[in-house]
Amino acid sequence: MRKSKLYNDLLNATVIEELCEKYHFKGFLAHQDFYTLTGMEYPELYHTLDCSWNRQLDVGWRNYVGNEIFEQYHKCDGKIHVLHANGDSLLPKKV
Repeated sequence: MRKSKLYNDLLNATVIEELCEKYHFKGFLAHQDFYTLTGMEYPELYHTLDCSWNRQLDVGWRNYVGNEIFEQYHKCDGKIHVLHANGDSLLPKKV
């Protein structure tokens, strides 16, 4: 990525502000928002990993979207490679 002209051109506040305007994007997660926003415009810059590489443990979004929708995105089958203790979650003592 460091050698990508396109990626490096995106490291510019004006460019990011224009993308935020285009997508009506209001983020609050810093670098995660940067990757989400630039990935919407330039998906060729990124390779999507399956959920086992970022198994998020927080369940707080269930309160906002409801159980049915939450489970569609929170469920992750298979061997977990990385546990992500986001939100108020704690890492389990044993996996």
